[in-house]
Amino acid sequence: MVNENQTQRANLKAKPEFRRTLVSLCVLAASTGAIAQESTSAEPVGNEVLEEVTVYGTKVNLSRAQDIKRNSDTVVDAISATDINSLPDKSVLEAIQRLPGVSIERFAASNDADHFSVEGSGVVIRGLTQTRSEFNGRDAFAANNDNGLSFQDIPPELVGGVQLVKNQTASMIEGGVSGTINILTRKPFDSEEDSFYAFTAKASYSDDIDEVTPALSATYSTRWENDAGEFGFLINASTANLKSRADGVQLYNHYQRGPGADTAVFGDEDQVVFVPQGANLRRQEFDRDRTGGAMSLQWRSPDEATEVTAEYIYSDSEINWEERTIEYPDQPFAVGPGQGTALAQPFEGSTFTYGADNFFQSGILSNGAGNGGGRYLTYSRDNREASTIQDFSLTVSHDVSDRLKVSGGLQLIDAEFDQLDVSAMYNFYSELALDTSGGIPSAEFLGRGGDRALLTDPSAFYFRSAMDHAEDDEAESVAANLDFEFELEGDFFESVEAGVRLVNRENTIRESSYNWGAVSETWNGGATTVDQIIGQDASLVEEYRFDDFSNGSQFSGDQAFVFPAMSLVDIENYGQYNSRISPFQSTGSTWSSLANRPGAVAGTLFLPNEVSVSELTNQAAYVQLNFGGDLNGNRYSGNVGLRYVKYDWDLTGGVSFPSAISENLVQFLSPEDIAFTANGGQVLQNTVKDSYSKLLPSFNIKYELTENLMARFAFSQAISLPDLRDKRNSLGIGRELIVENLDPNDPTSPVINARINGYNAGGGNPSLNPIESNNFDASLEWYFSDTGSLTGSIFRKDAEGFFRFGPSVLTVTNNDVTRDVLVSGPVNGEDATIQGFEIAYTQFYDMLPAPWDGFGIQANYTYVDSDGSSSSENALTPEGGQVPNDLGVFDGLPLESLSEDTINFVLMFEKGPVSARVAYNYRSEYLLTTRDVITFAPNYSGSTEQVDASISYQINDNFKIGLEANNLSNATNRLFSAVNQDLLLAPRSYFVNDRRFTVTLSGSF
Repeated sequence: MVNENQTQRANLKAKPEFRRTLVSLCVLAASTGAIAQESTSAEPVGNEVLEEVTVYGTKVNLSRAQDIKRNSDTVVDAISATDINSLPDKSVLEAIQRLPGVSIERFAASNDADHFSVEGSGVVIRGLTQTRSEFNGRDAFAANNDNGLSFQDIPPELVGGVQLVKNQTASMIEGGVSGTINILTRKPFDSEEDSFYAFTAKASYSDDIDEVTPALSATYSTRWENDAGEFGFLINASTANLKSRADGVQLYNHYQRGPGADTAVFGDEDQVVFVPQGANLRRQEFDRDRTGGAMSLQWRSPDEATEVTAEYIYSDSEINWEERTIEYPDQPFAVGPGQGTALAQPFEGSTFTYGADNFFQSGILSNGAGNGGGRYLTYSRDNREASTIQDFSLTVSHDVSDRLKVSGGLQLIDAEFDQLDVSAMYNFYSELALDTSGGIPSAEFLGRGGDRALLTDPSAFYFRSAMDHAEDDEAESVAANLDFEFELEGDFFESVEAGVRLVNRENTIRESSYNWGAVSETWNGGATTVDQIIGQDASLVEEYRFDDFSNGSQFSGDQAFVFPAMSLVDIENYGQYNSRISPFQSTGSTWSSLANRPGAVAGTLFLPNEVSVSELTNQAAYVQLNFGGDLNGNRYSGNVGLRYVKYDWDLTGGVSFPSAISENLVQFLSPEDIAFTANGGQVLQNTVKDSYSKLLPSFNIKYELTENLMARFAFSQAISLPDLRDKRNSLGIGRELIVENLDPNDPTSPVINARINGYNAGGGNPSLNPIESNNFDASLEWYFSDTGSLTGSIFRKDAEGFFRFGPSVLTVTNNDVTRDVLVSGPVNGEDATIQGFEIAYTQFYDMLPAPWDGFGIQANYTYVDSDGSSSSENALTPEGGQVPNDLGVFDGLPLESLSEDTINFVLMFEKGPVSARVAYNYRSEYLLTTRDVITFAPNYSGSTEQVDASISYQINDNFKIGLEANNLSNATNRLFSAVNQDLLLAPRSYFVNDRRFTVTLSGSF
């Protein structure tokens, strides 16, 4: 682990006089599989020479990773560059999940459970997502996520090694309650070769989307010496494309039905049963391009007292996905009195069947309102996201004397993120034959009244709605540090480290709302049927078939549907989006695209209150004492330290007020409410300042019980900062205007009174505080060979102030009038204790007779439990109050993303030129989100498992070929939704995605 360009001390001592940094070991791990196929070492330790050991390929990786873990100053796990390239993983994120205690999210966002992520979307360490990410021990972040990287966007070819640090020392940069992931890039001094060239070429086939895509990477490194010292230069470039597909079947909210006239199922009036409203079928097709590059220049003085490293890292990732969905329209989870007519009923002449748990099992779902067929949408959507990161750094270290070392660094980061998301929806009605008795539900649309011909009849569809969304973010950061290490001559304290760090970061976030609006509706000026659209512009309509949907398990026949043409929502044609839709808007439609909204900033897609600028200044200072000695003839070492951190935020944004109140109602309002809303429809710009400071102690010790058995204990206080997106100063205030008419049943009758019943809002929370945690680790580690170990650890985190979405009261003053506004947004929520244990085992069975002596196993298991619970977001009633608990607010929920069980098992084989792996990953069920954005109910992920494999053959000293396979298990990823306060779970989603097969060729010279 490194601290902002300063090498952190790691006790790699066999005797007190021997010292090496942890970074130097990670640097050794930076050679690729194509570059270093074997390693021979004879290393001096004091006056002794260790036995020369020759290891090959995977064994080199395991030996180096084991050394990093064994000799670290705190709790660390690691993987090396060749390990990343040996595993059948397409990204750094997929490789990280092989480490103990690590799992990854499989959805685009935790609160958007409708969109599966084929490559994963986030890291969870020991059940928590509050992870700090670093490049070479320095800050690393994306413009849309200032506390971390999207690891799936980082090309693995740029990476020399990865460290996962699970506790902290004072010399480490703060910010990771769950842990810190440090990505180490390659440097020219890493290699013992004077010069080398290396390349890797890959071709990947994804079976569902039936596409072959390429990936290329190349590295050149050289080092030379002259009278001025030693120089090194390295350049690396990579590009990769991946196309994939995910199919999903979803059951819309299950409601508890009957007995009772309002909610009973026809024919089952006396039963309590659970029936879904309908089903969704969705297909996403992904096209991801990832480009990366790195350049490093190093110099070391002739006396080796000074070393300088200048580095530039570039990462560019763009993902475009198209989606076609048949979707039941959004409906809040809660169904209150009087809404029973909206509930699904059996189609005329049919009945429902139920399982032993009283959940719907099969039947034909129809509309309970009696107008024939359930309401559905055909939904076309195009989404593009692009993220670019540029990282410039300069580090200098100098040995002032034999006892004093000074190091410092400067880092500049420039990051950009932009997104455009465009949708169109047609409406139709259909009966639905649904059968949930199999592994994946079978859903067959029968057409309205059972007339299948209507599914391809344009006159049976109308243009219901459109939606667009945009984001354009920028982030810049300047960081500087200065660190000292002074060797002491005492018998106990060996050295003292101290340093300071200063960071200034600025984020500009431009994020629109999801701009949904009705284009035409039957009750709003008349509906525009699709045959009318075809008459004017047939290019806006297409017929689409879900061929081989979910591996052919969903449709009993060949079904086609009328869809909005993908060309209508195509990002490349976005400039025509508004003009192509507007001719078909009904009289009552007020929708317009983002740029055409009233009040939009000229030349942009954003309203004034959708733009915020956040500036963060971070100051830190630390002191750390490193100690060591012998106890009963056995070595112990450790550190104790304090780190002081201070954060200051300047949050500039805007508060938007409700639109102006009509003159005929103003007379009824109080003078205070008139003044508070006098800026109706306008945005008031303001700046909010906030600050936070904390003293963070840490203590780490390890004791060598025998030569190969050690015990370790670690304690630290840690924090995780809120993302600037959540802390931004952006607020959109709404009001609940109550109007009383002379005739309560006639809204056109004279108004006799009006009042504002309260104010509510959505937005960021400038008062959001960091999460604070006390972290404890204890481990017992047995290293019985160069590539063999058995380790066990227990851990505990007492954390306060977890981030969640919920209500808070904000006092707002306008025109000298102050009002309480109920804000729905990020807040500091519950406290919790997270605890558990990890067991990890690695061994090659060299003692077995050939050919079994080539086999080995890597296995780890993590158990996590928590004391503490969370609640779903408290939705707001129209009067600005909280929704009662029995109408969709769930209490007693577990912490999000926390799985009790995580298992990794890798069967390895390495003998001669052949290297092979079969990797298995398992994660038990967990709460994905307390409140899904669509269903408004808690969603749980079922247990997930995946099998991947790879095999390679070393042709000669220069070339290697390989075959990789991902998702061989072809598993179905399932989600469940809570249906009541007892957290009874109903099936919600079933996702399947491609299996991928990759052929590789790599070479080095």
